[in-house]
Amino acid sequence: PNDSIPENRLKSLVKNSGELADIICRQWNNDRENVDKALECVSMQVKANQSANAIPPLEFLVSKYPESVPYWNQLASLYQKTNQLSKSEEVYKKLIVLEPNNQNHFLNLGIVYRDRGQLSIARTQFQRAYEIANGWAHALYNEGYLYELAARNCTFDFDTKLVYQLAVDTYKKALHLDSYFTQARDRIASLAGFVPTQEDY
Repeated sequence: PNDSIPENRLKSLVKNSGELADIICRQWNNDRENVDKALECVSMQVKANQSANAIPPLEFLVSKYPESVPYWNQLASLYQKTNQLSKSEEVYKKLIVLEPNNQNHFLNLGIVYRDRGQLSIARTQFQRAYEIANGWAHALYNEGYLYELAARNCTFDFDTKLVYQLAVDTYKKALHLDSYFTQARDRIASLAGFVPTQEDY
């Protein structure tokens, strides 16, 4: 079991990315303190679209390099993909401590809160990201999407149409900042029938 030659020969023969990831991670499991093998295991599991299996070696890497922003970032993303939102929240908070002026961390934390249905807290994070970036279309777009989500859960009346109008106005601000932001343009078009008409007013 400690002979690396057969494992290395297997790696050269296997074509399936999932099988190759398993072989590489088996090598790391036999040598748990090997950083290079852990990194290769993470890389292969991500390529094989096996996010859950990439988490243990990545947790090992952040324990070895607690100041490494790229490792923490990837771990937070993997927690998010595997629906471990509480863990993802904690990691993004850690990233904010490491890099308090990085708007991406606030944006990603806001997305975690949005996915948990905590829309008000999510909006605070998106607004913070917008402020740090001195105007950021992506943060505005995500804020607009929160209004749209909130409106979807309501009875379709005049008040709800006003919330959809708020979403459209926020998307327009994002589009003003970045005229190539096609997602914002698409959302504006899709909500055309949901905003108040002159007759409604």
